[in-house]
Amino acid sequence: MYTFSTIALLILFINGCICYSPVEREYEVAALVSNKLYFYGGWGNKSSLGDLFYIDLNQQFNASDPPFQLLAMLEHKAVSSAVAYKDEIIIFGRDEPQILSSNSLIIINETSNYSLNIVGNTDNSTWPSRRDFHTAVIDTIKAEMYIWGGTKGTSNSTASNSTPSDGAMYKFDILSYSWEVYNASTQPICRVQHTATMTPDGNIIMIGGIFNPDIAQIDIYDTKTNQWSQKEANTIGKVYARWAHTATLTTNNQSIIIFGGYSNSSLMADIAVLNLSTYIWTSITPFGEKPRVFPSHHTATLYNDYIIFAFGKIGDKYNATNIVSILDISNDHYKWVRSYYPRVLNSNAPNSYQPSNSINIGIVVGSIVGSIIGVGLLIIISYLIYLNNKLKKEIKKYSETQPYNDETNEVV
Repeated sequence: MYTFSTIALLILFINGCICYSPVEREYEVAALVSNKLYFYGGWGNKSSLGDLFYIDLNQQFNASDPPFQLLAMLEHKAVSSAVAYKDEIIIFGRDEPQILSSNSLIIINETSNYSLNIVGNTDNSTWPSRRDFHTAVIDTIKAEMYIWGGTKGTSNSTASNSTPSDGAMYKFDILSYSWEVYNASTQPICRVQHTATMTPDGNIIMIGGIFNPDIAQIDIYDTKTNQWSQKEANTIGKVYARWAHTATLTTNNQSIIIFGGYSNSSLMADIAVLNLSTYIWTSITPFGEKPRVFPSHHTATLYNDYIIFAFGKIGDKYNATNIVSILDISNDHYKWVRSYYPRVLNSNAPNSYQPSNSINIGIVVGSIVGSIIGVGLLIIISYLIYLNNKLKKEIKKYSETQPYNDETNEVV
């Protein structure tokens, strides 16, 4: 008789078969649309990639086995930047292969069956020159995307051997599909493989970069006045300069968390937090079991006080990973966790979250359907085994009752 554990294993196998296993990669982009965390492209297996896939953040999952779902195979894209606006993912940057002097703008629409809209250069005077290793941020209220920094994106270029792009700030109006360019007398030297973080007051905070050795030097772009300013941050503990890291604005908009990246030629196995009120860096050691890897060229996405770090480079050239790590930053108590749990907004306490006490309907329905399919398959397999055994017995019984001709070796 089949045990419950056998049925459970079969159900897990059936459910697992529909999940996608993306290859190891770096230089991919990630974007959060509604409750789905999308990933697109990157560099893996010594070539650029074009797969579009996602994780449904309404469902619980383990970091060791994320339930990726493949949506489409699109144009190959790597070393790009991406932002999300309503139901769209807007991607800008290095094209593969290199065929144009300027980058196309790729817009993926979630509600239109993930249709791909490629917007070419419409105005050489305002369209950004071809580039990679740059940053993009978005003002979702004004529907404006800002592009800054990076290198000129020449063929086979790397961040360290390429020429930095111009230091102008480029703004893309998502509603009118038009660009504006801003040059200011106070603009800083262009950064490469840095991070850019948009704050609610309209400032863009630039941190790190391959040509910026001092983590204390912070450039700030004011989108209201289109002017630059600089801040000199202080540090508590050891906070090292870095590049190819990620920067995440906390839920309360008070701090920026940086993770991973390189310092000189070493991967950074630490987390640092910049307080935006005091501009003081603090080195943080979260509770919990450390991630298996501290990558560079990865992605970081904040959702309900969880930061989900994914993919990236873990060593020399082409040494990429598909590992996912999860940092819980709720109540300013940082902790590495193995599992992600959906949370619901606590109506009695704005800006705070608590675990949901209700079971996700989708999980319940999926489990029931999976159970029915699993039990059905077991019944079918059992019945086929029964028929096979019965047929063998009938054949044997029939053979034993028939006369046998020794000369022809046949039943007569």
